[in-house]
Amino acid sequence: MGKAKKTKFKLSKESVMIVVALSVIALVAALVLSLVNMFTYVSESESIERALGKSNIEIAKSYEISDFGKLESLKDSEILYIGKSKDDGRVFITKALKTKDSCYNAEGISLIVVIKNDIIQSVHAYKHAETPGLGSKALEAEYLNQYKGKNVNNFRVTPDPAIDSPDSPGDVQFSKVTSATYSSVGVNVAVKSAVKAYKDTKDSMEWN
Repeated sequence: MGKAKKTKFKLSKESVMIVVALSVIALVAALVLSLVNMFTYVSESESIERALGKSNIEIAKSYEISDFGKLESLKDSEILYIGKSKDDGRVFITKALKTKDSCYNAEGISLIVVIKNDIIQSVHAYKHAETPGLGSKALEAEYLNQYKGKNVNNFRVTPDPAIDSPDSPGDVQFSKVTSATYSSVGVNVAVKSAVKAYKDTKDSMEWN
């Protein structure tokens, strides 16, 4: 039997140059992207500070959430920030998580809620990725203002807020944006999360 001939592959000089050029381009692109990220990255604390300033909320003091002991978030929500305004309001940034009943986008809905003397002073959008022109309407000031002036003691803060709202008896009722029920419920959950955090920390010595 004859020996099988070995096939030799030779790269031309032009092929080598192309490979090298592509490698250099990829390296430069990665470096440029890294530099862009370095100069455009905004930390969560910076993002919160900017959002509070944009909402005309002057902060006297910011707190670590752990300062308030074992503070538990409302189900399907998170507490992102706790602070005290210069006029002694309690400031909470809370996030409603995406569930089968709440929020349309996986980003969830985060709000800035200011409460003073048991009354909601203001509600502002912080972060969301709800559908522009539909769910995003639930994050506009005109819609969020329906919560302004509400007494926290009239909210029914239940273990399952998304299921109990919006038509639970004995609870603060809220309007829903047409074709954006998930977004509307997400806003309600985030507001209720702030209400619960306010109630749970109301008498804490940490505020002093």
